[in-house]
Amino acid sequence: MNYSWCEIYLLAKDWQTLIGALTALVAALLTIAVMLWQASSERKRHRNQLKRKNLAARARMPDALAEVTEYAQRVGKFLTGQIDDRPEGPQSESIQTLKQVIEHIDDDAAARTFELVSWYQVQRVRFQDNESPLNDTGSLYEVVRLQAYVNSLFDYARDQSQTVSNDKPSQDEMMTAKHNVFDLQYVMANEAQFNELDQRIQRQH
Repeated sequence: MNYSWCEIYLLAKDWQTLIGALTALVAALLTIAVMLWQASSERKRHRNQLKRKNLAARARMPDALAEVTEYAQRVGKFLTGQIDDRPEGPQSESIQTLKQVIEHIDDDAAARTFELVSWYQVQRVRFQDNESPLNDTGSLYEVVRLQAYVNSLFDYARDQSQTVSNDKPSQDEMMTAKHNVFDLQYVMANEAQFNELDQRIQRQH
């Protein structure tokens, strides 16, 4: 089949138009692919950044929780007459740390940490305002509950658990906290001293 130069020119022009359209389509698809890749990379970078902040926050928690436990134990000794000097609170950096990590840890852990800090503030004010705290059942209960909140966060803080329960501490958890706050040998030797505390734990938990 013989084509005239005019027909060949028109065919070439048609092909050129088609090639131009295909080139534009490929360029658009490449642009979309690059944009999707950039968005995916940005999401991945953001997730990794949040994960690092989460891990960094959790790494700061164990020392702060240990400080609160030491405070609770000192309060326990004072309330049961084992020491004479009313204890000061934990180092302010510890409570400040617990306030700061709330922004970066998981939702349930953040809610429980907020509950811990809030309860500490309540316990601290009542403890300081109580002029006769010795063996006061309310004061004993409040420091034990503080320790129960601390205990509920330790596994998460040490990366041994990825979840934290926000349920009210159970009787078993409260009794464990009681033995964390008060020396077991002292409790066993002075069981009558803790009868009212045990009864309150049973009523409320």
